[in-house]
Amino acid sequence: MAFHILIEKLSETDSEATFRFYDSAFPSEDGELRLDKQTESISMTKDTREVFFARAARKVAVAYKSGSLPELLEWAS
Repeated sequence: MAFHILIEKLSETDSEATFRFYDSAFPSEDGELRLDKQTESISMTKDTREVFFARAARKVAVAYKSGSLPELLEWAS
């Protein structure tokens, strides 16, 4: 199954960042996640499909570890 996950930054502070994400094939099934910058943990704060969350969380984690959190990210497979 192919995925095209769009990830949009909603807010960012010194301690956390919040993102909205969804698969382009299912735009009404959006979720939200929170990155805790101190612990580098990511949690889903608005439930959606776990498979969408896993891909969005991975993309956010990689971006954060590389030193930036852009306004928009995407996962395509």
